[in-house]
Amino acid sequence: MRDERRRERGLTLTEVTITIVLASVVMSGLVIFYLNSQGTWIDGSSQAITQREATLVLHEISTRAHEAAYATALGNPNATLTLGMSMHNNPSAWLIAWDPTDSLLHETYIDSTGVPHATGQMLQSKVATFSVSWDANMVRVDTLTLLTPQGTRITVWTAAELVNRGAP
Repeated sequence: MRDERRRERGLTLTEVTITIVLASVVMSGLVIFYLNSQGTWIDGSSQAITQREATLVLHEISTRAHEAAYATALGNPNATLTLGMSMHNNPSAWLIAWDPTDSLLHETYIDSTGVPHATGQMLQSKVATFSVSWDANMVRVDTLTLLTPQGTRITVWTAAELVNRGAP
């Protein structure tokens, strides 16, 4: 009878407990790794989106500056940039302004009759700093600092020539 009991196959309670504990440790490690990877991916994605928005704003400013006959700016840092156009004796202007109430950049088009047409916010990211300078030939975005949702600062700058300066 003793030989029959020895031949019986099965697991003891100790073996089952050890297996469950080891499986739990491995699963905990995998879950922690997954959550850390997810957090890193979200941080990287939000930085990439914010950088893309900054690039689009700088591109828009450069494009408008190339079309502009003059430039002015008020209140540095956190300025309002005005790029004026005078095509066929039909003056108009394009404004980009930092709004301290919502920390966003907004653009407004002013037609030849002087009527402003707000086109809305330029981006979704919050703006920490918007500093510009200009002279007769160039517009410079000295500092444009955007904040990611996690609070990381993305700082960019550019310069663009006023190609149509003095144009009628």
